[in-house]
Amino acid sequence: MEHRCRALPGNGLGVYRAEHFLNGKNWEWCLVVERLATVSDLEENHHLENIGDTMWTTAVGISYCPFCGVLLPDGKHSMSSVEPEYQHVDYSGWTAKVQ
Repeated sequence: MEHRCRALPGNGLGVYRAEHFLNGKNWEWCLVVERLATVSDLEENHHLENIGDTMWTTAVGISYCPFCGVLLPDGKHSMSSVEPEYQHVDYSGWTAKVQ
């Protein structure tokens, strides 16, 4: 599921249900930032094959949309008992590296 709002900037940013990114441990939603390959990236990195391939993705657990401010469905009202959660995956090499 994806949250869509008019304040959301262009490509490379999205607000999605966390089950696909953070395994839904502490957060129901996450902000996803991704970097897509350009022509110059393909010239510099032989592991990349196509323009638009994902080079890396970072997901951060959220409760409110950082662009429009709305509390997302099932979002946490109190952050005091929730550990911050994030995940960074680098796809630019031979294998993906999860941090």
